[in-house]
Amino acid sequence: MGMPGISSFGISVGAVTSNDFVGYGPFKDQPRFGNTTDHSDHVVDFSARGPGVIGDPKPDLMSIGAYSFVPSAITKYLSEEDEPREQFGVFGGTSMSAPIAAGSAALLVESLKEKSVSYDPFMIRNLLMSSADDLRNDPLTQGAGLVNALDAVRIVHGHGGKFSVHNDATFSNIKEVIDTSSSAFDSDLLGIDEFGLSDKTFPMTSWYGGRLNPGEESTTTFTIEKC
Repeated sequence: MGMPGISSFGISVGAVTSNDFVGYGPFKDQPRFGNTTDHSDHVVDFSARGPGVIGDPKPDLMSIGAYSFVPSAITKYLSEEDEPREQFGVFGGTSMSAPIAAGSAALLVESLKEKSVSYDPFMIRNLLMSSADDLRNDPLTQGAGLVNALDAVRIVHGHGGKFSVHNDATFSNIKEVIDTSSSAFDSDLLGIDEFGLSDKTFPMTSWYGGRLNPGEESTTTFTIEKC
């Protein structure tokens, strides 16, 4: 996985198929972006696999990035031939799956504000990952699974038996690796301000045990809770 998806504290989103339009027009019964016309929710070939550059699990989530309809540009109503444009077009890519996940995050923020719950980016990430649907792939292929905005909102409202899951060790383990590398970084040479990570520990859903030598082990405790 490359930049910017390897950002350890960002939300990296991969792409899965949605066969809603198979059988449409010239694409009838033809596979696109994948190798099947039979099923949805397959991780697409072009969706980057993990781990990240420091060995942490990536991606974090999956969303629809192939075989799907998206709205056409609303600022242009006629084609070059002055024919009416279709309201929807076929599009695919992680450039589609990432905005869908971002929209899910926006809905989650709206629900948190309605409940007057304070939040930070890590909380948004944890709620989305805790509520994701398992696609039965390994974590370095699918992350936590397919983003599910409805179940994420259900966690906020305490509905549907949904819970947030997180641990306090992943952030510290990532920070230790990054701090070791950043300590050798000469910010004065590049004329930028010295940077560093917060001393505060943020809970994270994903598990990263740090860099281990042969024979070493790392453990953590996961917490399951409602908002």
